[in-house]
Amino acid sequence: MAADVAGEEAKVVRGRLLQWEAGDRPLAPLSAAQQDTLFELMEAAAHQPLPQHLADGDEEELAVNVEEDESDDALVTNFRRVSKGAVCLETALEALEWLGAAEGQLDSQKAAPFRLYRGQLEERRRECSLLLDRLAKALEQLDLLQGQFTSVSGKTSALHELSEQLMADQGRLGALEAALEHRLRPFLEVDALAFQLNSPTLAVNSENFGVLLDRLDDATDYLEEHENFKESRAYLSRCATLRARAVALARSFLLQTLAGAASEAAQGSNSAEGNSFALFYGRFQAVVPRVRGVVALLETRRSRGTGEYGALLAQAQQHLVGLRESLLAPSVRASVNDLLSTHRGDHCGLVRAACAFLVHLSRDEHQLFSQFFDEPNSPALTAYLEVLCNSLYDELRPLIIHINHLETLAELCSILRLEMLEEHVQANPEPLAAFGKLAWQLLQDVQERLVFRAHLYLKTDIEQYRAAPGDLAYPEKLEMMESIALSLQQEGGDKQTPCSRTGSSPADLHGMWFPTVRRTLACLSRLYRCVDRAIFQGLSQEALSACVKSVHDAATAIAVAKTPIDAELFEVKHLLILREQIAPFQVDFTIRETSLDFSQVRSAAAGLFTSNKGRIFTFGSTNALLELILAGSKPQVKENVRDSRKEVDRQLKMSCEALITHATSHLAQPILGILNKVREYQEAGGAASDLHKQEWARPDRLAEVVSAGLRQLKAHLPSLQRSLQLYLANRETEFILFRPVKNNVVGSFVALQQALASGGYTADQLLEIGCPSAEQVSVQLSLATLAAPQPEKDQQ
Repeated sequence: MAADVAGEEAKVVRGRLLQWEAGDRPLAPLSAAQQDTLFELMEAAAHQPLPQHLADGDEEELAVNVEEDESDDALVTNFRRVSKGAVCLETALEALEWLGAAEGQLDSQKAAPFRLYRGQLEERRRECSLLLDRLAKALEQLDLLQGQFTSVSGKTSALHELSEQLMADQGRLGALEAALEHRLRPFLEVDALAFQLNSPTLAVNSENFGVLLDRLDDATDYLEEHENFKESRAYLSRCATLRARAVALARSFLLQTLAGAASEAAQGSNSAEGNSFALFYGRFQAVVPRVRGVVALLETRRSRGTGEYGALLAQAQQHLVGLRESLLAPSVRASVNDLLSTHRGDHCGLVRAACAFLVHLSRDEHQLFSQFFDEPNSPALTAYLEVLCNSLYDELRPLIIHINHLETLAELCSILRLEMLEEHVQANPEPLAAFGKLAWQLLQDVQERLVFRAHLYLKTDIEQYRAAPGDLAYPEKLEMMESIALSLQQEGGDKQTPCSRTGSSPADLHGMWFPTVRRTLACLSRLYRCVDRAIFQGLSQEALSACVKSVHDAATAIAVAKTPIDAELFEVKHLLILREQIAPFQVDFTIRETSLDFSQVRSAAAGLFTSNKGRIFTFGSTNALLELILAGSKPQVKENVRDSRKEVDRQLKMSCEALITHATSHLAQPILGILNKVREYQEAGGAASDLHKQEWARPDRLAEVVSAGLRQLKAHLPSLQRSLQLYLANRETEFILFRPVKNNVVGSFVALQQALASGGYTADQLLEIGCPSAEQVSVQLSLATLAAPQPEKDQQ
């Protein structure tokens, strides 16, 4: 049983040992370090020697059997193996004792491995204790090292921080040093600049001079920005002195160089080379490379400082143009005098040549000035060129103000406006700015003279024109010109008539126009492109009004000498010419005239001595004198709009209406006379049905009137047609004027027929009177027109 118990205990022990490191809920979990230690102990225990008393074979076999199999069968087998020995058991007690000893031996043999294992464990425990002691000492050493490391690390961090602080301090000190150096540099530059500017070897036209000016300007700008620095004002004063020194050096160089070039040019002009413009320009162009660099330095620094650079530039420009003026002024005056002598009496040629000379001179001077300076529109250059141009203006103006011919003045306007201002000045506005002013002044003078002479011309040659007998010889002049043209055509074998009735009438010839019409149109055509639009509108209004009045006066004289129809055709023709010729003028012929209206003053003054006579000496607001002062003392300002084109149309309309009236009367005077009597009779209250009872309205007398009317129509219509063709020579115009005449003539016969129809006449009496119908009169007019004398072409 003991063996069973021991076996059971061994199984329990083995089961528990297996559960020590079970994967699921171990009884004694080991750490990784403990497992490593256990594996090392097991490996060492596996190689331990067996005890001495078990060294023989049986004991080894027994031990091995005990180790390999601990079951009851193994114990029985071992017992049997022992019983085979030499031991003799005589009694039961001995057997029992032997059995007890054997059991003890077996128990001892069975516990031997455990005792061995226990010894090994105790050895391992001693080793672990030793290891723990060594680990404790190692930890102590590590703690010591950790403390030392912490101390060294702290000291290292402190050293690093101290180093960074030192580096930052070094950077700040370096920046402070740079800032101090930057702030002190302008102060130090002043001393160096003073030494360089006073150096006798300094050349103004060298690159070092420009660098020196840059440094001086930079130092001055810095000191001006930091005036709060100590001694800044003192150093600014020194900088100003140095700038004045530099400017003085540049001024001396520029003026001496330009003066040298002028002196060489003057000497060359006095020598055998003569008064050559090429010499004048060549000497100055030779010094441009020496001067241009210094001028460029001054131009780039014009806005700096207190204006020293700008003043020096202005002085240099003024000096250059002064030298140029002293050189060229005598030559310019001599050239102008030569032009005056060459073009004596030819004002247009003189102006054209003189202006061309000044244009060329202005361009050359502007080009030379631009080579020295980058300021093409310098006031000094403009003033200099104006001086040269004024020398010509002073010579031309006295000639212009004495020119009387409108043609010459108009051509001068065209030369100055088109050729000079529009072609030359607009194409080169900068070089010819001064010449443009001269040309504009001359143009204004010419226009003023032209307007003045135009006013005189309109007054003397148009408004006050007195027509000669030859001017009023109408229609003889037209017939004579027609016969001359016809004879010339017949001699030349041309069968076409001179009066083609399409606008080639003798009256259409420019030489056959009435003199005032011809002069008015010629004057307006000259003024149209020579004066401003507003001036032209005023002159055109005055000219057209005078021309219309002159034509009307001439028509009145022709009416007295010839017939009203000739006068009216004369006026219509010339008004048509006038309207046609002014149509191309792209201007508004409307002008506004302001006048004072004194009608209220006159009415108030008249009323003072009529209705308000009793209130002259009254007191208060009803006093008549007070009302006159307050109400009637101020004239009214009225603005009148006059349109000369409409005035021509209005006069043309009146002339056409008068022509139609006279032509109608000329063709149907008897019929119109009887109609007037009928009208007077009806206005006197006579009954229309009693018209046949009047003595003057008897059928026989009315028959005579109708016969006389038809005879007059046949007799006078060809001459009227001939007059229309001779004066107008245009079918459309003739038809426009003749149609109302025809309508009036037909209308007069129709009116007479209507009066007769309501006048109480019988059918026999109406037949006796023989008043034609409207269709018959129209046919009669057409037959008379066809029977009228026609020119040769129409007859063919």
